[in-house]
Amino acid sequence: MAVTQSLKFVFGAVATGIGGRVERRYGGMQAAGIVAGVLLALTLLLAVVLFRRQSVQMIPVRQDHGVAEEKEEWEPVILGEPSGLTRKINILEAGELSRWSEIRRRNRLTTRPGTREV
Repeated sequence: MAVTQSLKFVFGAVATGIGGRVERRYGGMQAAGIVAGVLLALTLLLAVVLFRRQSVQMIPVRQDHGVAEEKEEWEPVILGEPSGLTRKINILEAGELSRWSEIRRRNRLTTRPGTREV
């Protein structure tokens, strides 16, 4: 907690220093426009990252495994009340270490990188 607070103060001080230099160089109105442009660019970048564009299957449709293959009955992992078999995910949720990737692995829809399917 103390580390994040320290980082917040450091980033705040750096931003204040940069804002002061921009204001002295370009003037107050232009500096406000530059800062507003930077904030707009960061907001648009965040919106692009958080936009849910990729649809992935989370719940298997059916299992084609024979009864002799598995000794214990397998059931898919389902969280809550899903509205469908697929879910839209954003760039951050598409990573290998996200909870949705782990659910897909447990539902046997994907494997870990570097491992072979049996």
